Amino acid sequence: MKIKIFLVFILTIVFANACINTNDLESAKKYRVVESKSVVEDSACYTINLEYPYFAADDANLNVDALNQAVQFFLDTAARYYWGVEPDSASVLIDETGTAGKYVLDNKYQVLDTTPDVISLLMETYSYALGAHGFTALHTYNFDVKKGEFIALGDVLDFSKPENTDKLNQLLAKNFVNPEDCFNDSPTAGADFELFGLEKDGISFFYEAYALGPYYCGWAKVVVPIEQLKAAGLWKWDRDN
Repeated sequence: MKIKIFLVFILTIVFANACINTNDLESAKKYRVVESKSVVEDSACYTINLEYPYFAADDANLNVDALNQAVQFFLDTAARYYWGVEPDSASVLIDETGTAGKYVLDNKYQVLDTTPDVISLLMETYSYALGAHGFTALHTYNFDVKKGEFIALGDVLDFSKPENTDKLNQLLAKNFVNPEDCFNDSPTAGADFELFGLEKDGISFFYEAYALGPYYCGWAKVVVPIEQLKAAGLWKWDRDN
């Protein structure tokens, strides 16, 4: 009986500490997601469903406008970029050609990391423009909240030595999960690689369909733990500086 009471006591302390740590991290944030916005349009010729986050700074010294503006600009131009035409023009084309089907544009997002210092977003945009099949494009946004600047992979990892790129590619191959050997190629990345996300315990590298194998394999995600990056001498990111 005493053992059970002791175990309950220990578990209670652990749970309480976990709650305190989580709350401390949340309370340290000086920004918030005002709302998850969604723009939905549906017509006989096209369907548009755009979900995206909007961030607001509670501290006058912080500026998240650049992040909000980048996301908004991307969504404002997505139809023309992926369809090649604006929605109204898509309707005209379908009417003139008598083509069956509808244009589709669908955007959803995932917050990979939100700390007092960093916001990291993954955007998945599916588009269909009456071709053989649709396509899911990926975009990532890694944002330094304190500086109000976007974070490049070269800000996080050290590429000053040529062999460091080889070290990173070795870690990518080591952590690559290839279900049923669908993908033909191994993932690679360098200082100019853009499709990455900062997560709590590692860096996520994303590869769109066709990048590593056939279309039907879809897109791939490779997570390289921070511990491995540090052990390889690649990690240089200091969130406090």
